[in-house]
Amino acid sequence: MLLINLIVLFLSRVLSLIYGYEALNLLLKFTPSRSSIFLLKYYGATIGKRVTIQSPLIIHNGKKGKKMYQNLVIGNDCYIGRDCIFDLDNIIQIGDRVTISHRAMLNTHTDKGKANIAIELNNKSSSQINIEDDVYIGTNVTILQGVTIGKQSLVGAKSLVSKNLPEGSKSYGVPAKIIS
Repeated sequence: MLLINLIVLFLSRVLSLIYGYEALNLLLKFTPSRSSIFLLKYYGATIGKRVTIQSPLIIHNGKKGKKMYQNLVIGNDCYIGRDCIFDLDNIIQIGDRVTISHRAMLNTHTDKGKANIAIELNNKSSSQINIEDDVYIGTNVTILQGVTIGKQSLVGAKSLVSKNLPEGSKSYGVPAKIIS
């Protein structure tokens, strides 16, 4: 595994000269879980023990430089499914024993970019996402900026979480509504 991690690290440095920031997303598309975790940690993420991260993982808005993934904090015994997208414009804090199923999106910011829209919208807003211990996030769930999901909660598949969810809650829907 050490040899594979060294090869991945070498590739990350060479590819970043050609592709810049997106080079690491290229590697996170096909590297095995241990190598993805090694790469994320090398570039600043804090990741606990016994974590599995399935490929591909897409990171958006990493910081510039060696600590580009410093806004990603994952606890122990977590599982991140395939095709997840993490926006690291702000901090994503994931507790212990959290499962995030396939194709989940965690979006920490809103930015209208260059769109000249008629409605009033701040140019940019950004805030942290917190997922506390023992949470299950279903397939295709979107979690928006500023949300905290309380301990031992479940979010059903295809839900849009735009507001905090209390400890021990079960929710689903667009927007996510608490069902118990």
